[in-house]
Amino acid sequence: MEERSGRTADGGIERDEMRVRASRLLRDVCRPLDPSAVGWGNDPHSREVRLPWPTAYALFASASVRSNVRPLSFELSDRSIDWLLAQPPCASTGHRLWSLPYARQIWLDAEPCVPGTGFAVPTAHVLCALGEAIERGYKPKQALDAAVASARDLVDFCSTELRGERVFWYSTLPAHSYHVVNATALIAGEVQRVAALSGISELASAADQAVRYVLAEAKDDDGVGAWNYFGRHIPENKANRRNDLLHEAFVTHGLLTYARFGGTYTSDVTPADLQRTLNRFWTTEGIMDFPPSEQNARRRSQPARAIGLAEALFVSCELGPHGSSSFIEELVRVLDTDVIAENRFVYRRAGEDISTYIRTRAHLAVALAAVAAQEHKSV
Repeated sequence: MEERSGRTADGGIERDEMRVRASRLLRDVCRPLDPSAVGWGNDPHSREVRLPWPTAYALFASASVRSNVRPLSFELSDRSIDWLLAQPPCASTGHRLWSLPYARQIWLDAEPCVPGTGFAVPTAHVLCALGEAIERGYKPKQALDAAVASARDLVDFCSTELRGERVFWYSTLPAHSYHVVNATALIAGEVQRVAALSGISELASAADQAVRYVLAEAKDDDGVGAWNYFGRHIPENKANRRNDLLHEAFVTHGLLTYARFGGTYTSDVTPADLQRTLNRFWTTEGIMDFPPSEQNARRRSQPARAIGLAEALFVSCELGPHGSSSFIEELVRVLDTDVIAENRFVYRRAGEDISTYIRTRAHLAVALAAVAAQEHKSV
């Protein structure tokens, strides 16, 4: 959707108001946090059991370095990094990936994989947090050693090379080696970050291969780039479809990180096109879970989930001058009017209360912190 009118000539007043609004929402989201157990909570898969989530610790660490809203602070970020560094490797393989804390059954698994199995997306969030710690000088050697060990394990043991391309697995397990495009994109970006920070050329080459795969899988959606959830290798019990907002934002997030850290194919990643990919989800009905091209009418009519709104907001902010001010403003408005009410939030507009879902709270926190931290020139 095109940029909306109704702002001052330079956009300054609206930008200030948006940052104030985002800061207020951020305080609401962070108010219930216990700094001593900031990543503890539940999830639709863990039901009512509160568990520690590496993704949540990582995202709160990233939020903390972008904001001074209590209880977010550099101290909280440092404690979160310490917690992440102390975590054991994958309980199934011993590889240095960060985990889901419960036994998750995936696709064709006969039984759930054991608790503590390493997964790609949590690992991507942790590698981002470790990279940010390295850049600001917090335990740079320990953080870099952990990041390099993880990136090497991802490349050597948790990916498939395909004639000059590469797919990163959904978890450490070969049974989860189906081509999940968003996981490959996210990991490609973070492996490139580690390569740039460490100078290890083999990691950069692996990131290049993965991005080559992701770019080759791009689809045309009314003249705008789009991706399916699966690439070329799909579980027999699944049908492919276009990504929802969360997973499309993950793809754009990974490509943006890859380009930011100087991957070989950076010139093939156009930030303005990444924003246009996300803009597809903004229709006359609001910001939706699937774009108008989605064939399933029920999916097409659903408002976006809170976690998808948050990830899209974060990526749009990270795009800096290439991000859409109007899209960012609309995302903040939707979060304010439809999703967050004081320190509680819902699954999607008019949906159930999911205030105990700690990963969603962490995604909201880092996205709102990114808005609050924007300079005028970058929004």
